[in-house]
Amino acid sequence: MYGTFPPGLILEVAAFLVMLPDLRRYYMHEFMIGSAMRKSDAASISLAVWMLAVSGLLYMFHAPDLNLFIVAALVGFFIIVYTIHPVFSRPRYIRNIYRMAVVGTVLFGLVIILRILELNEYWSI
Repeated sequence: MYGTFPPGLILEVAAFLVMLPDLRRYYMHEFMIGSAMRKSDAASISLAVWMLAVSGLLYMFHAPDLNLFIVAALVGFFIIVYTIHPVFSRPRYIRNIYRMAVVGTVLFGLVIILRILELNEYWSI
């Protein structure tokens, strides 16, 4: 069936979401109950939500194009990098994010060049 979920999938997802705080308590040694979320944690969660939303929209519109997904995910990544960038300090995680942004920019440029070549081939009948 197209668009229906298996019966146990919703229960498994709900059980996993209930289990997430316990996993954080066991695997994150600096976690304390009532502590504030760090920017890097919020950024990774929001990027995952953004990528799931983009993939869901592509699925709903029947557009299984990997290039479109990569471009939309990179746009979300660049917005998140811009928002979490600190003004007066440079934490360790920012250096790694800069490297990922450079790789993402190269990938973004590659997708754009491939799309231009595709259009050029289409219009040069």
